[in-house]
Amino acid sequence: MGIAKSLYDDAQQKWRRSAKGNLLNMSAWCHGSEGGSESLQPIAELIGGTAHHFYLRETESVLAEDLPEDLTVCHGLSGRLLALFNTDSPAFVEGKEVLKNCLSALVDSDLCLSDGFMVGRAGVLFAASKILLGADVGNPLFCELKGYCNE
Repeated sequence: MGIAKSLYDDAQQKWRRSAKGNLLNMSAWCHGSEGGSESLQPIAELIGGTAHHFYLRETESVLAEDLPEDLTVCHGLSGRLLALFNTDSPAFVEGKEVLKNCLSALVDSDLCLSDGFMVGRAGVLFAASKILLGADVGNPLFCELKGYCNE
């Protein structure tokens, strides 16, 4: 199935995972909605139209989910906040506070995260930096060609 067809197919908007024999909806970077929302946002701003429709649909899908308990970018709160960064949604405001509290508690906990970006400390710290410092923090997941459009 081509990417265009999967984007138009509502059944492909939420992937599923098997957990103890049950199929659960999952909204995560590696399963579509959050990563889709984050990646479509700059495209939606640039060309509008269908891309903007996909961005809104992905963002609405993310907003419909409860805040995850995991802290990582791939499956957790850090990824959710990156996907909602350009919104003023209550979920983003609540998630920022939860992440700040988790980071404070993380120092005193025995929770072990890898060094990696998607499922480790690098991603959690990137999300925290983006939230605390704002749009000036570049996104390592996307190539940003500064000044390219001005030439």
